[in-house]
Amino acid sequence: MIRIDHLSYAYHKKKPVLHEVSFDIPQGKIIAVLGKNGIGKSTLLSCIANGETGVFEDDTPLNKMSLKERAKRINYVPQLSFAQSLTVYETISLGRIPYYLFTPSKLDKEIIDQTIASLGLESIVLSPLEEISGGERQKTLLGVGLAADSDILLLDEPTNNLDVEAKANLFKIIVEKVNTLQKTVIFSTHDLTIAHQYADAFLLLQEDGSVVYIDKKDLKEEHLKRLYGDAIKIVQHEGDTFISYN
Repeated sequence: MIRIDHLSYAYHKKKPVLHEVSFDIPQGKIIAVLGKNGIGKSTLLSCIANGETGVFEDDTPLNKMSLKERAKRINYVPQLSFAQSLTVYETISLGRIPYYLFTPSKLDKEIIDQTIASLGLESIVLSPLEEISGGERQKTLLGVGLAADSDILLLDEPTNNLDVEAKANLFKIIVEKVNTLQKTVIFSTHDLTIAHQYADAFLLLQEDGSVVYIDKKDLKEEHLKRLYGDAIKIVQHEGDTFISYN
């Protein structure tokens, strides 16, 4: 379980982006981080990954761990920030760096190969990121986190610039890994329909820097209106749920 206890964060002594944030996230859940653009979704993920004061795994403060140990517990995949010239293999292998002694071991190489196979990327393994599709690129970035084999995977806008089919395919993989490996996935997104479809719970970032944790079964339209305004609606259509911005 990851526990956040009175976490606050501000840039350059300005108004806090996060203020006295506290919540618990149980193991084996998919959590969507929601809020307006610029509200602090990426900052929250970064604070968790960096082990800011007030971030714990179970009762262990993450800021008391070495960088190498923390990287084995939590893996953060930011929006595309890797060199575009890296190949798919080279990019996914970055997830194993915390485990290296001097060079990749036989086990490291096996895990990298297994990760590539599980994501169906074998045919493009030597292709640079700049030459593959958006969906393939996002699967490659997910592969960095999966190769790290950490308990907690943080994904910043994993469906950016993907079409509907690519988004669904990416989240089918995420759901499978969570269910089979009991990983915890926390992802930020602007796509509320994807969030509602795949998340077990939500972290709602408020204007005052506070965060509300709410289970999917308890999410109401009024919660989203507080974040995005009165135009937003939860719509049911033929058994599916969509978020409308009428």
